[in-house]
Amino acid sequence: MYQEITLRAMIWAFTINSLVIFFIISTLISFFSNEKSFRYYSLYIFFITIYIYTKSPFESLFIQKYANSDFFLLNWYLQILYNLCYLGFITYFLNLKASDPKLNNIILRSSNLLLVGYTVFFVFCLIIQNQPLFVNSFLFVFIPTFLLLLFYTFFKISFLEGKLKYYVYTASISYFILASYTLYLSFYSNSILFFKNSTDPVALGLFLEGLIFSFGLAYKIKSINKQKMIAQKKIILFQNNEKLIKEEHQRHLEKQLQIREAELLEISKKAEKEKLDAITDSYEGRLALLQLKTLSNQMNPHFIFNALNSIKAYLIVNDQKNAIFYLNQFAKLVRHILESLREDYITLREELDIIKIYMNLENMRFGYSIDFQLTISDDINPDEIRIPTLILQPFIENALVHGLLPKSGERTLVVDVYKKDEDIIIMIVDNGIGREASNRSKNEKVIVKKSIGLRIINERLNLYNKKHDFLLKYDIEDLKREEVASGTKVCLTISERGN
Repeated sequence: MYQEITLRAMIWAFTINSLVIFFIISTLISFFSNEKSFRYYSLYIFFITIYIYTKSPFESLFIQKYANSDFFLLNWYLQILYNLCYLGFITYFLNLKASDPKLNNIILRSSNLLLVGYTVFFVFCLIIQNQPLFVNSFLFVFIPTFLLLLFYTFFKISFLEGKLKYYVYTASISYFILASYTLYLSFYSNSILFFKNSTDPVALGLFLEGLIFSFGLAYKIKSINKQKMIAQKKIILFQNNEKLIKEEHQRHLEKQLQIREAELLEISKKAEKEKLDAITDSYEGRLALLQLKTLSNQMNPHFIFNALNSIKAYLIVNDQKNAIFYLNQFAKLVRHILESLREDYITLREELDIIKIYMNLENMRFGYSIDFQLTISDDINPDEIRIPTLILQPFIENALVHGLLPKSGERTLVVDVYKKDEDIIIMIVDNGIGREASNRSKNEKVIVKKSIGLRIINERLNLYNKKHDFLLKYDIEDLKREEVASGTKVCLTISERGN
């Protein structure tokens, strides 16, 4: 008799301790991995351990008082909790959300409905102290409903792929057989096996079920890690293939680049040769070079940048009329400059047209704050006078940028074309700050650009004077009023060589 009691106590102690160990391990894994199947398994073990402890053979004053109190109804409620947690565990253990979403929704909705309904019913029966009502509801309502839901679940998961479902079948069948034997012992005293107490088989069943599910969870972790390793290998393989493709593509691009470089070099050599053949002497070469320098000097990046910024400013304030007008004027100026540079010389009218467009653009940009005046004497026909291309624009730009813009108050720029004796005079007068004040500017880049522009003008005039019967020369005079700078006057003279 003593040996039977001792054996029975060992079985129960081993079962409860094993369940506690399963609970601790699954709880820790759930905490660190955030895997919901471990979370539900921990809850399942927790509730079933509490329930099974109250059925243990250990004599305890607490258990005796608990069994004789009204709170013993909690044992029946615990059976509802661990059974529902068992269903939740199966749902996440088999990942039904991905493998069978419809079954997943049925289980979760049914479990939530049963949980909420029986929780409210449990509190109600506890308040009215009617344990038989809750017990009968458990036996004749919950158990049939749960078994129906469980058998439907087992039927549906039989169609799933993978080995995890076999762990569910094995664990559940083991527990079911021993639980059924427990039910048999509760009605019949003769024991077929060595169990002497009706609750002993269920303890062993719970241990076997927990052990099998532990192996199942371990297998699931192993499968997940294996899938991760396979996925990592695929990623590494993909990255290696992508790297090889990039390297091959890079080699192809480098090869194509070398081919293009060779082609461009050949084209460049051919163009250089053609250019050198076209420029046959130093005079023609210097003239072509000065034309290019002239274009660079007129179409400087600052002017283009400021023009585009002005267009942008009009568009920002939704002034479409001025934006379109400014854009048209800018396009006309660029077209005039490019067309004029095709020829060594243009008419005075064409040069003055370029000046008017240029001043119109700059005046718009500065709010029409400059009084620009252009007069041509009646005895001069500007269509008959030919001068070097864009020879006047640098003087206009210097007067505007270095003389007028730094000045406050009234700003005037006058261009007067008239005859003096037999000479033709083009006079450019501004009432700016004068050359001395301009030269004291701290912006060295502006001074350098100004000097370069004048040097190009001198070289072009020298070439013009060597080739033609007309002489072009200019003088720059600083205007003063009571010893105070009052502007600058540029006088460009076109005269016959004999004069």
